[in-house]
Amino acid sequence: MLNDFTKILAEIIVNTLNYGREASFWLILGFLFAGFLKVFIPSDFLYKYLGKGSFRSIFMATLLGIPLPLCSCGVIPTGIGLYRQGVSKASTLAFFISTPATTVTTIMISVGMLGWKFTIAEIVTCFGVAFLTGMLALFLLEKREVKKLVR
Repeated sequence: MLNDFTKILAEIIVNTLNYGREASFWLILGFLFAGFLKVFIPSDFLYKYLGKGSFRSIFMATLLGIPLPLCSCGVIPTGIGLYRQGVSKASTLAFFISTPATTVTTIMISVGMLGWKFTIAEIVTCFGVAFLTGMLALFLLEKREVKKLVR
């Protein structure tokens, strides 16, 4: 029984090392690209195009969130900062969803390991989910805010 456990553990270690070796080039490429995005895209650019709650601002929040090099932990303070700068709740929500789902690193590793077809499907699906969620939030939150003003 111990011999079986040792074989399984050895197989897990070998597979993990092989996966890391295969993924390393794409991870490094993704990190380099993410660094270039972080350095060359000023934060004022984001605030300018996210605007107030509208179709365009949700579209731009989703579109700009896709390549940003933020993980699910880093997107929360960024999204809160956007919201405090005047970005609508719906645009902030779309940004929250699109950003960690498709970081540059994720895109690069998906291309390297799964191919372009799957990567494009992943990006389109993430964009669609984030955009539709933002539009739903715009519809639901705007009605709620109007009711608060009327009372």
